[in-house]
Amino acid sequence: IQRLKNNLTTPALFFWFGLALLALFGMVLIYQITPMGMGMVNDSVAYLRGARNILDGEGYTRFVGDGTLDPITHFPPMFSFVMVSVGIFGMDVLRAARFINILCYGLNVFLIGVIVYRMSGKSWFGVAGAVFFIVSEPLLRIHTFALSEPLYLSIMWTALLLLAVQIERPRWYYVAAAGLLTSFAYLTRYVGVAMYATGLVVLLFMQPTWKRRVLDIGIFLAASLPGAALWSLRNLRVSGNAANRPVYWHPLSADKWNEGLGNFWGWLLPETGGLIEDRFWFWGIVIAVLLLALTVWVIVTAIRYLKGLVGRENRLLVMTLITAAHGLAYISGLIIAMTFFDDKTIFEQRMLAPFSVSMLIVIMALLIWLWKQPKIAAKSAVIVIGALLLVSCLEDTTDTIRELNNTGQGYASGRWRNSESIAAVQDIPDDMIIFSNKITAMDILADRPAFLIPWRYEPEGMPDPTYENGIADYQ
Repeated sequence: IQRLKNNLTTPALFFWFGLALLALFGMVLIYQITPMGMGMVNDSVAYLRGARNILDGEGYTRFVGDGTLDPITHFPPMFSFVMVSVGIFGMDVLRAARFINILCYGLNVFLIGVIVYRMSGKSWFGVAGAVFFIVSEPLLRIHTFALSEPLYLSIMWTALLLLAVQIERPRWYYVAAAGLLTSFAYLTRYVGVAMYATGLVVLLFMQPTWKRRVLDIGIFLAASLPGAALWSLRNLRVSGNAANRPVYWHPLSADKWNEGLGNFWGWLLPETGGLIEDRFWFWGIVIAVLLLALTVWVIVTAIRYLKGLVGRENRLLVMTLITAAHGLAYISGLIIAMTFFDDKTIFEQRMLAPFSVSMLIVIMALLIWLWKQPKIAAKSAVIVIGALLLVSCLEDTTDTIRELNNTGQGYASGRWRNSESIAAVQDIPDDMIIFSNKITAMDILADRPAFLIPWRYEPEGMPDPTYENGIADYQ
């Protein structure tokens, strides 16, 4: 009752009203900058086709070149399921994807504001956190594609917030809800396995007694494992692999590391004058040192919680530890996946987004800590750092807004929608087999299945050793 009264005071009401307005502004912004619908890339087509086939009663499947159906195992199904839940009311899946992403952007803005507000106890800090999310160009752009990342972020932050509340005032339903959402995270993106690691670490180290730890971990696993296990068993049954990713060693190339460094630092720093591109080695050292320092801090702080040396009522410390642990678990899981499971994955912005937004919360935590210091210099530093970050991010974001207002992205662009090749394919008789180097474009734009033309060269420019056998198979 007292917490409810505190949230109904005039300053608190202004905060909730202002945060709701920011969330609404974000939703309108995504709507305005996607006049041609959500951007579409190859992965988008898998989710959209999966949703369409579910609605058509064919299950979570995709078409192969001869029109037969194969179960989809490479892409987890949650995004498609959510599109289906909207599509059953008559909305096409393309419009459903746009509707979902708009809602997710508003929800993510709201969640970031709530999290920072809880950490700081100050409404203006919460509003600042929401504003930084809005002006972060990579986070804005990923919400303009028909991909699973926006939904993943919404699930992720809700689960992490519930874990923080569970540490503050334990209730079985908080940890059960966090576990269920962790399962949903995995069913949205396989790298959501990082949420399992985060939940187990938080509940093992941050709860006060072994009885509470064992109970909470048991509830967490009981709520989180069944969904993931059932999906993995389904995949094993239909394809022989739980995630359609064989295990083999393929270390990351220097180009991939440099791309990741460029994307991460390009989010925070101005990219003019070769500040980042010409100094990848330097920024690689900086991020390695920062991540090492963050890892040491997480370990030391977790041990202090385990020994009962830290109070659980410190919301700033609790949320920072949870977020930092998740950021480290996510980036580690991504690197492991790229090294052992999926050599096609790269450090593009959408892959880095959960890590980047976790680091945004860590940055906000540092600014909050500085602000709480008694010296004027510390508060001045917060203002200067905040202003520099705002200016740096805002420039890229305004450029992106202008760009997206005038054109679609990927297969939603005018170049693809007005393609003569697509128009010609639509006139081909239904019983004729199609071969294409863009089978996803054939699927989403012409509604025709196609066989993939084998590539003579790999992306690195080397001859593809499977090319001749691929041609022979088709002949």
